[in-house]
Amino acid sequence: MRKIKIFDVLGKPVLTSRQSARRIKMKLAQLPHLDGKPLCLDFYGTHGVSPSFVDESLRLAEECVSDSGGQNATVIFAHFPTALSSSHHAIARAHGRALVVTENGDWEFRKI
Repeated sequence: MRKIKIFDVLGKPVLTSRQSARRIKMKLAQLPHLDGKPLCLDFYGTHGVSPSFVDESLRLAEECVSDSGGQNATVIFAHFPTALSSSHHAIARAHGRALVVTENGDWEFRKI
């Protein structure tokens, strides 16, 4: 699994826009080839994340796994600071993914 620590990249505790999410694109591009392994976006250190940031960061993560030959790879959001809501499930469905919460509280966006 490859991991990006969102707070280390953005340095902000509250993430509210698609534009902010796009700032992780360069970091994603620097990751070694994923070979179908999961990609983890670790939100440790953040306190709030808007649905638009979730949607855009998921889109960028999907782009990264697709470019690495892992179209069906799982995208994980670890240490997510915001409570799960129906809007998060709707975002997952819009991306052709199911949102599953693991035992440790991570969110796994699995390809349907």
